[in-house]
Amino acid sequence: MSFLFSIAAFGRRLATKALLTLLALLVLSRLTLGQDRTRLKCHSLPHTAGIVLRAYDNADIIDIDCETTTNSRVGNTTVWHRTVDGCYVSNFYFYVPKDDRIPQCTLLDSKSSCELPNLESLKIIQKYEQKVVTPRNDANGKTVLGFGHRCASPGCGELSLKFPIGQRKAQAVLLLDMSLATSCLKNAINERIVLGDNQWGALASWVYDIGCPAAAKSKLITRLNAGEEPNDVAAEELPLWNTGRVSAAPKYAERRAAEVKLFLAESIKVAHPRCTSFLRLKE
Repeated sequence: MSFLFSIAAFGRRLATKALLTLLALLVLSRLTLGQDRTRLKCHSLPHTAGIVLRAYDNADIIDIDCETTTNSRVGNTTVWHRTVDGCYVSNFYFYVPKDDRIPQCTLLDSKSSCELPNLESLKIIQKYEQKVVTPRNDANGKTVLGFGHRCASPGCGELSLKFPIGQRKAQAVLLLDMSLATSCLKNAINERIVLGDNQWGALASWVYDIGCPAAAKSKLITRLNAGEEPNDVAAEELPLWNTGRVSAAPKYAERRAAEVKLFLAESIKVAHPRCTSFLRLKE
């Protein structure tokens, strides 16, 4: 079952009993929030960080599957509608009669957050973590290997590797560590908070650098869980973490800037609270 948005008749309510028809109130005061005068942007995620997959003209009828509430606010609402085209439009641009009910969307692709971050976040880590092919102590006296892996036993015996290790084994160890970083994020971030894959990856890189205990009690996580706009939180909080667990201090600010840039980049899928590429109608 689907419902119809009409964005053809501005400021006028369409009376219909057969279909749920929602009017777009695309007044000029609301067009300043990223919409132009004739086209409504439809995002890959129920979030302003999502890629714009298409735009609807002011004469289009928009077929709607379901709606969901996320932490991405447009104007005075955090409600998003999924169209049959597989993209999302904010409820801010529509009038919904009080008696009308739209089915709630649910995430079906996974039961949990993404275990691994995306490739772009791994590139950041590999750029700023010096590759170590044989276990050695870093400037903080910790035994490290690969791209920042902290050995749990003398000589990294827990990994059962022969040294020196090559690029592929260093990357394999990194992936093992990243599953711990994302697990930390999953436990720390409220399930109400929706994050795209670039946002998730940027936070995973940050957690990997500063460690789970510091991240879990950080102001950044506190603000996210309070429902503040994620892009604002990341842009303001990540740069403050300009010290890390290794000695290349001048690179901390550069790394934080790279993480902010990734966080703010348009995502193509949801990574938290469910690892998925889209929302579907609840069965």
